[in-house]
Amino acid sequence: MQQHSVDLTRQSRPVVIVPYQQRWPVEYRELGAQLRSVLGDCALRIDHIGSTSVPGLGAKDVLDVQITVRDLEQMDEFKSRMRACGFQEREGFHHDCFS
Repeated sequence: MQQHSVDLTRQSRPVVIVPYQQRWPVEYRELGAQLRSVLGDCALRIDHIGSTSVPGLGAKDVLDVQITVRDLEQMDEFKSRMRACGFQEREGFHHDCFS
């Protein structure tokens, strides 16, 4: 069985759930279009996921976006394009790889 470690020294912020916001799908469409124009064929799919994607559901006021890439070997190109778009890589970022 794989062991997972948790960093107990990391400061957490309180979770604040807000009522559903009509602007979330609009913000996702704008962000998705921006990502699509920058990532081009690096991205197979760009999906709005998580609580903000569910109409009527309260959620943290943070959009979750999942980008499915064609080839993880292109990760450096992907990251470069994301940085050019103004995104910053967060410390501890990991990607999923399934074969």
